[in-house]
Amino acid sequence: MDAKVNQSVDIYSEEQSAAIVSKNTSKVIVIGSGPVGIRFIDELFRHCPESDITLFGDESCKPYNRVQLSALLAGEISREAIDLPLPDQNQFENFSFISSEITDTDRTNKTVTDATGTLYSYSHLVIATGAKAHVPNIYGVERQGIFSFRSLKDTERLYARILRSRHIVVVGGGLLGLEAAKGLLKFNTQVTVVQQGPRLMNRQLDEEAAELLEQEVRSLGINVITDSGVRSVQGFESVTGVVTRNGDDIPCDTVLFCAGITPNIKIARDARLKVSTGIVVNDHLQTSDDSIYAIGECCEHQGTTYGLVNPGYEQAAIAAAIIAKTISAKPYAEKTDTELISQPRYQGSLAISHLKVVGTAVCSLGEVCDLPYRPFQKEVRYRQNKAGEYRKLVVLKGKIIGAVAIGDWPEARRVQEAYQNQRPIKPWQMLRFRFTGKLWGGATNDIHTWPANTI
Repeated sequence: MDAKVNQSVDIYSEEQSAAIVSKNTSKVIVIGSGPVGIRFIDELFRHCPESDITLFGDESCKPYNRVQLSALLAGEISREAIDLPLPDQNQFENFSFISSEITDTDRTNKTVTDATGTLYSYSHLVIATGAKAHVPNIYGVERQGIFSFRSLKDTERLYARILRSRHIVVVGGGLLGLEAAKGLLKFNTQVTVVQQGPRLMNRQLDEEAAELLEQEVRSLGINVITDSGVRSVQGFESVTGVVTRNGDDIPCDTVLFCAGITPNIKIARDARLKVSTGIVVNDHLQTSDDSIYAIGECCEHQGTTYGLVNPGYEQAAIAAAIIAKTISAKPYAEKTDTELISQPRYQGSLAISHLKVVGTAVCSLGEVCDLPYRPFQKEVRYRQNKAGEYRKLVVLKGKIIGAVAIGDWPEARRVQEAYQNQRPIKPWQMLRFRFTGKLWGGATNDIHTWPANTI
């Protein structure tokens, strides 16, 4: 394995670079070594163990799980714990991983060029470049003491910064911002979260759920400012404070932006693929070039980009199944309409989140906040203040279209199953939920009580 893992970028002269042509015979190239790219490779090897795959990552380290960076920052896990396992070289001899940036894509000749000038040919190219942190274009963002939180390098810089920081302002009250804020609570560092929206996690939580979560966040010693945002960063060379949209001055020495993400589409744009907010793909996750696919946060399907990892996993599985069929079958252009229809299709992902936010269990499914008025739509709530539990169901014509909960919810997975498969919910079940927080009786985790056709 080590012989095929290139962890450093060699320097070549221009004449050497032009002459170098990779001897790699891989026909499937994956650009992006994050969780979605790794999942795609695992899925493709599951279908076709003999596949030739080359994985490219543009960081100087082995692949790692970005989702775990906040836990690493908080010191809850070790550096090694976030590493993503690569396929076993003894089992998959045609796999190789290369730490090098892709600098050019030649669609005509179906080759990519890495930072060393080496050319690699492909029959299928999968772009899984993810997204980068969004830093708003406001006054003062170029000052020293401004950070984003997206990569292992960002995490290492932040960890070093905590040692000499006294007050950190985290811009963004979503999942990443809250997890980062928790991780920054070290060495008596004061942390303030500034959220532009009306409440924390305003896209996943309604007002009551967000209120309970805010109480949990404040109990950790984190200051919270909502319905505001940062208008400018103060200081000469280094940060001395921020000014909020409400006109308040907050003295600080560090500002961390966790204000959303922007899909990484540079490779696609340079290759002249169709792009919008993300790399535009069809139901087969193909770009405007049939031999190039895009999955994860970098892709856009039917006008939607997803900022969660689970949709990326779903896309990875579908793309792998499609490519596995094309590898062992006739070329895509030669397929009949019937064969094309029989291909797996991606029809979008449901908004489903089961999270631990600052140590608190949070569940959010479907439509839960800022709901439009609809006939026959009902909202049923259960709240247990002493236990810090809150649950809400949104039911339309007897079927769940949304659910949200703060605190442990034993029925969460079964509620998800009912939501995904549009199981009917009876009026007496809703009445039980209002008083007990449960839709079903008996042992919640006993799958024998679930519908027989549940997968």
